[in-house]
Amino acid sequence: MTSNYYALTRDTPADDDGLHIGQSANGWEFLFRAHTPHGLTTTAARTAFLSQPQVRVRAENGVEMPAGEFLLWATTRPEHSASAIRERPR
Repeated sequence: MTSNYYALTRDTPADDDGLHIGQSANGWEFLFRAHTPHGLTTTAARTAFLSQPQVRVRAENGVEMPAGEFLLWATTRPEHSASAIRERPR
C-alpha cells in the first residue's frame, strides 16, 4: 500500500492537495519528490522548508503530523531497507 504526503501552507487553497512531498510504499524507504523550481532538491532544503511554522504535513488520508515528526519518520531507514541489509553482520 502506498501513501502520498503533501505540504500545506496558509496560502494553500482549501480544495488543493498542496505540494507533493513524496510517497511511502509498503514500509520501504520514503521517496522524496524533488521540486527544482522551489529549490527542494536536498534533504537540507526540504528540512528547512518543512520546518517553517506555517507549513503543515498531511497524508493523503487526511492525517496531519508535525514537520519534525514527519521528517524523523521519513528520513529513518526501515529495518529491511537495502542499506540495513548491507550493514547487518553475517
